[in-house]
Amino acid sequence: MSLKYKDENVTRSHELLSLENEVLGRASQSSFQRWAFTRNAFARPWIFHEFDV
Repeated sequence: MSLKYKDENVTRSHELLSLENEVLGRASQSSFQRWAFTRNAFARPWIFHEFDV
């Protein structure tokens, strides 16, 4: 499973947040993605798209 973003601003802020998260070492990447998805799910639906290559 991969995540793709509709919006470059969302991608950029996700990169910053995941970098901050990695530096802080508070959670694994998968739990960070789960948190980010839940955090944005209602405000900005369909930001995340699953796709197969």
